[in-house]
Amino acid sequence: MRKISNLQFPVTWLLAIVLIFTTWHILAFALRISEWNYLLSLQLTLSPIVMILISFIWALLGSVIALGIVYKKSWAIKLIWSGLILLGFAQVLTAIFFTDAGGIASFSILIIGIWLSVIGLFIWALSQERMKAHFGVHNER
Repeated sequence: MRKISNLQFPVTWLLAIVLIFTTWHILAFALRISEWNYLLSLQLTLSPIVMILISFIWALLGSVIALGIVYKKSWAIKLIWSGLILLGFAQVLTAIFFTDAGGIASFSILIIGIWLSVIGLFIWALSQERMKAHFGVHNER
């Protein structure tokens, strides 16, 4: 079994971020199911079922990505990009949700800005040589 303590810093950082997002969406999934009636009473543009599905998919995808990172699977990188696309979609929908719920329109800009920052950090982490070596992806020059 692979020891997590042997992971390089960028890999550990990436794993920590994936686990944070995964935990966040597991909690959001559980909260949205438990507060189903309240979400329905808000009469939002975004259906509560869409919010639940996004949380469920990200929680599942994040769990698989975390295992792929720990076990050095090269497909984990492709799933990370898929996860970032899903995360971006979820953030845009969240911005719509908060604006509908009486939130400030600038909050939408903040959420999209955070999403772009996260993408930048993931691009930086995935471009590190130690990260590529961890997944067995090497420069072919």
